[in-house]
Amino acid sequence: MTTSDRSFFVFNNKDKTNYSDLDDWIDAAEDRFNDNRDFRTSERSIGANNDNPAAQVTFFATNNDPEYLFNGVNYDNDIYETDFVDKNAIRPNEDSVRGVVDCTVVNEVAADFIEDSIRRYY
Repeated sequence: MTTSDRSFFVFNNKDKTNYSDLDDWIDAAEDRFNDNRDFRTSERSIGANNDNPAAQVTFFATNNDPEYLFNGVNYDNDIYETDFVDKNAIRPNEDSVRGVVDCTVVNEVAADFIEDSIRRYY
């Protein structure tokens, strides 16, 4: 479980992209959905000295589709796809009173259903 008093971006070498600069990443991120979905792009500087440009492209929820967030950061002149951990966000499988929520029962029910379906049809 990740908790922090501050919001932060998470990335490592596997998140490195081939984009030459953050503007190229933003253009590609804004084009991820070709259905004219509304979006908002915000840019900021992050890091200990605010010397790393970062951007977030938010696609708004529509009908049954959830909101999608895409984050990118320029770190040491390389562009990375990142996860953003918001200090105020409710995290999945986490309850403010009980801590991490155990999904074992749900997973067992799903596994039993899949097993029964496989046996029935194969």
